[in-house]
Amino acid sequence: MKILLIYPSYDREREFGKLKDLARNCIPLGLATIGAILRNEGHEVSAIDTSISFCTDRELKEEVKKRNPDVVGISVLTQLIDAARDKIKVCREACPNAKIIVGGAHLTHFPQDAFKHFPGIDYAVYGEADITMKELVRALEKGIDIRLVNGVIYQENGVVKQTAPRAEILDLDTLPFPARDLFDVTAYKPSMTRVKQLPSTSLYTSRGCPYRCGFCNQTFTKKTRVQSAKRTYEEMLQCYENWGIKDFEFFDDSMGNHKKKLIELCEILKDSKIRFTWSCQTRTNQVSHDIIKLMRDAGCWNIRFGIESGVQRLLDYMTKDQTNEQTEEAVQLCDTYGIVAYGGFIIGLPTETKEETQQTVDFAKKIPLDHANFAIFEPRPGTPLYDLAKEEGFQVDDLAYSSIWAGISGNLPVYAPKGRDPRELAESQKKAFKEFYLRPSLMMRHIRKVRTWQDLKTSFLGLKVLASI
Repeated sequence: MKILLIYPSYDREREFGKLKDLARNCIPLGLATIGAILRNEGHEVSAIDTSISFCTDRELKEEVKKRNPDVVGISVLTQLIDAARDKIKVCREACPNAKIIVGGAHLTHFPQDAFKHFPGIDYAVYGEADITMKELVRALEKGIDIRLVNGVIYQENGVVKQTAPRAEILDLDTLPFPARDLFDVTAYKPSMTRVKQLPSTSLYTSRGCPYRCGFCNQTFTKKTRVQSAKRTYEEMLQCYENWGIKDFEFFDDSMGNHKKKLIELCEILKDSKIRFTWSCQTRTNQVSHDIIKLMRDAGCWNIRFGIESGVQRLLDYMTKDQTNEQTEEAVQLCDTYGIVAYGGFIIGLPTETKEETQQTVDFAKKIPLDHANFAIFEPRPGTPLYDLAKEEGFQVDDLAYSSIWAGISGNLPVYAPKGRDPRELAESQKKAFKEFYLRPSLMMRHIRKVRTWQDLKTSFLGLKVLASI
């Protein structure tokens, strides 16, 4: 069968406002993995990421007509509800007889809303879609009863129904490498603070997270499953051999969730003839002198920590299961071993006061971070903090207009804690970035760490952002 996979892009104007030209975009690895599986089944697979090509509905419609697929698969994230709905309409007009299937984290949390949110679809998949898509396409091709395929949402006489849940994939090594060649790999633009050298790409090497952060709507379950270190290295080699990529950003929820694999991978990378550079995310309670040193020796140059808040009350409230003392120690270790430390903070959390927002900024300035991001809280479906926000009157449809960059992009946040105003919260975000970055001590720290043209470019772009807010 001819299958077309489509990734709807963010409305950059709405999401990033005046910072739209600095917005990052990453290869959609979930679609790329599904593409590889379907191609291995003998199907003719193509893909479009509308952040890269065929960006307008008119361009997309003409291209879909030209490719004339039997099946169209479209990714759905909560923030992309409107974009996905638009692409579905375009595809239905372009290919009236094609079967349109949607899938993604949003539908896992709201399966009953599939046909309400996305009129014009034929099926939706929930949970892990890799094997579900393979079996669903096979059923469509061979006329097998759809009800025998686990993980599918369908309509019968106007009633939305679900088949049994799909079991998790326990051995990630059984999955093929993502079919990156379906996309223009080198056209993607990584975050300016997370790239050491170009070209660069992202990697997912695990699924699941055992922690219980109240703001996180996990795409996967709490059961952590990991790709082996050997297979991860083989994927890195494939990227190097095919596209010359030597820089990687690991998108795992936390590399520290699977310490044994992390150590094995670091040992392999240390012995590699190719000097790869890489960044990752981990929790501040998962690092030590030995781990940080090993990571540095294996090419890790940047670690992102989900610090979230400088107020212990709020950390406990969101069940972060870490302390600010652990954060101080982790960031200091990065400073000791020369690894760039990036702190992710959330402001505007439910129950957070204006004074507590400032305490978070003060904490970020106190510890030796190289970079900090002050994201505005967005209620995420399927999380405890989302339920609390709903009690305060927040509507799920507002998420289509959400932006963690609300303040500095010139937009307003879709949610503010009870008793606070969205405009005040947006101004607090602007103030946080300026307070953190416009410090002579931090500027000198960045100047001392400039080693490459990419480092210099990152500093210049950073100044451009600050000047714009």
